[in-house]
Amino acid sequence: MDYKRIIKTVIRLLVIIVIIFSVSRCSDNNKIKFNIFYIEFINFNDSLGNYLSSNSFGKVAFYKNGQLKILSQNFITEQNGEMHSLMNVTESNKNIKPGDKKIRVEFIGNYSVDSIQYSLQKYSYRNGQWNKISDLGVLKAVTTYKRAKEFSVREFGKQIINTVAAYTFQ
Repeated sequence: MDYKRIIKTVIRLLVIIVIIFSVSRCSDNNKIKFNIFYIEFINFNDSLGNYLSSNSFGKVAFYKNGQLKILSQNFITEQNGEMHSLMNVTESNKNIKPGDKKIRVEFIGNYSVDSIQYSLQKYSYRNGQWNKISDLGVLKAVTTYKRAKEFSVREFGKQIINTVAAYTFQ
């Protein structure tokens, strides 16, 4: 009878130890360090603006094996060198600290079926305001989408997001 009690107690202790070990391992994932970059999209139409917002905010950009990767923060399990978190500047105004960076993406000109133009500027937050630290000028996104007279939100959006993510590393 005492033998069964001892076995049950040992099994309970092992289960508790496994649970504690699992919880401590999961909390290690919270120690991953991100450099936060706030993103601001200006003058984009609803469909392209929504695509850019949903596919960039809450994502992490990093280089792995010399290739740029963009993943959701929820799927990051380990530190992969320098990692940049892309956040919405309008939702994060209260959390902005001196030294934080912002990338402003502004649509320029008219929408075209085969190309659009946009500008990229990088800002740093100091003394309660955003100060411009670099400007890539006007960039052009082009599409090879074959359907005539159909604006390719997805193709333009991917190009813009990849350019913004790469710009965080410059």
